[in-house]
Amino acid sequence: MQEQRLSHGEIAIIHHNKIISHFQVGDCDEKYLNAQYPIASLSKLLTAQVVVKLIGEGKLQLNDKLFTLLPQLPYANDAGYREITVQHLLQHTAGFDRSKSGDPLFKDDSSVRGCESAVRVAVSKPLEHEPNKITKYSNVGYCLLGMLIERVTELNYENALLQRLLPQENINRLVLGGPPTSDIKSGFQISQSDWYSLGAAGGWFSDAVTLAKILRYTPPRDLVLQPLPSELEHMYYYGQAWRTWLKPNHRLTHYGALSGFYSFAMKLADEYVVVALFEGRPSNDEDAAAQLINIFESHLR
Repeated sequence: MQEQRLSHGEIAIIHHNKIISHFQVGDCDEKYLNAQYPIASLSKLLTAQVVVKLIGEGKLQLNDKLFTLLPQLPYANDAGYREITVQHLLQHTAGFDRSKSGDPLFKDDSSVRGCESAVRVAVSKPLEHEPNKITKYSNVGYCLLGMLIERVTELNYENALLQRLLPQENINRLVLGGPPTSDIKSGFQISQSDWYSLGAAGGWFSDAVTLAKILRYTPPRDLVLQPLPSELEHMYYYGQAWRTWLKPNHRLTHYGALSGFYSFAMKLADEYVVVALFEGRPSNDEDAAAQLINIFESHLR
C-alpha cells in the first residue's frame, strides 16, 4: 500500500468455504466501518457467474448468437456480428478492441457514458477483429452480456443478478451504483447514476467478505472454457471473466480499477478465495496485481 500509495484497504480470505481472515489496513476512520467499495471490473466476475447459472437453467447456451438474441441493436454492416456467441463475449474474443477504437464505456478519462450507450456506439462500427481469433479485453462485451441476461430472464440486470447470487437477507451488501450515501469518494466525481450505468461491466459496490463468499462458486466442469489455440503460449486466458493462468495451474485472478479505487480477487487451487478492496489507485494496475499475487501466494500455498 505504501509503494502504490493506497490509503485504505479491506481484505477477506476464505479457505474451503470458511472465512479465515478479514481485516482492514491503512487509515483508521469510522467511514470505513461496514463500507461498500466500488469493485469496478470485478463486476464482470458476477455477470459471468449469472450467465453460467442461466446456462445451467437452460435459458442460455454458450453457442447462442448475440445477433439472434438482440436483433434490435444498430449493428454495422459487418458479417462478424452474426458470428458473435455468448462464449466469445465471456472470453473477450468477440472482436472488440478498445486499444484501436477507444473504450465507449467512457467519454473521456473523467466522464462516464454507461453500458447502454456504449453498446450502441460500439456495434454501430465494424468490428476490429474477426470473432474468436484474438483475445482483447472488452467492457462492451460484458455490457452486452448484461443485456442478454435481461433478455432471457425478463428482469432488469440488477434484479436478475441479485436473485441468483445473494440470499435475501444479504441483498443490501451488494448494490449496483452504490449505497445512497457513502463517505468513500472517487478520485473524480461520479454520480450514483453514473456508477449505476456502468452496469454489468463495472457498476457494483460490495464489501470484501460478501464478494469473497459469492466468488466461491465454481462452474460445472463442462463449462470450463479453454484458451484459443493460437494463444496457448500466453501466460493466461479469460474463462468466465477470470484470468485463468496456464502456469501455474489452478490460479485465477482479476482486478478492477477506476480513478480513486482498486479491487483485486484471486482463487487458488479451488481452496482459497482472496478479495482485496482499496481506496486509492496504483500508479500501475498490472504491477499492483502482480505484487498482490506474490504476497498472497507466498502466504497461502
